[in-house]
Amino acid sequence: MRTCALVAGAVLVLAGVAGALVGYISRPDVSTTSEFTTMEHSLQRQLSESRSDLGIAKNDLDAANQRINDISDREAALTAGEARLKTDQAALDEKTRQVQSTQFGDGVHIVGSTVVPGVYSITSSTGCYYVWKTSTGSDAQIIDNNIVNGPAVVTLKPGDIFETSRCGTWTKTG
Repeated sequence: MRTCALVAGAVLVLAGVAGALVGYISRPDVSTTSEFTTMEHSLQRQLSESRSDLGIAKNDLDAANQRINDISDREAALTAGEARLKTDQAALDEKTRQVQSTQFGDGVHIVGSTVVPGVYSITSSTGCYYVWKTSTGSDAQIIDNNIVNGPAVVTLKPGDIFETSRCGTWTKTG
């Protein structure tokens, strides 16, 4: 009986192995199944979409890099322009100081402080009033004054308080 049992066991084991072997051999190739084909098409489509998205992203990156380069070029031009503007402004400020030191208009002027001493003239005026005063306050005394129509010439000395009204621009002539 033992031998029978052993033989029966061996037959069962051989039958199981043979069945597994037949199942393995008769099993279709995975790449030929509809599930495999569906999954392969899906993955191919996803790969194609990813490549397309990658191409779009690369184009966007190239465009962004070009904009960065353009901005850098503009920034360099702006910096250079700003430097030229500062130089021009400094030159203009110097010319303005020169003109201001040789010209002035209506108002109270302290010679040597707001006006450079010297000889000044106007070429034309109507109802021009100018006056030398003892001070700038409301209690100032008039030292000398004049009302003119047409040209006028005055000599301003350091410390003079000179007020002018309706005369236009006085220009230093000497």
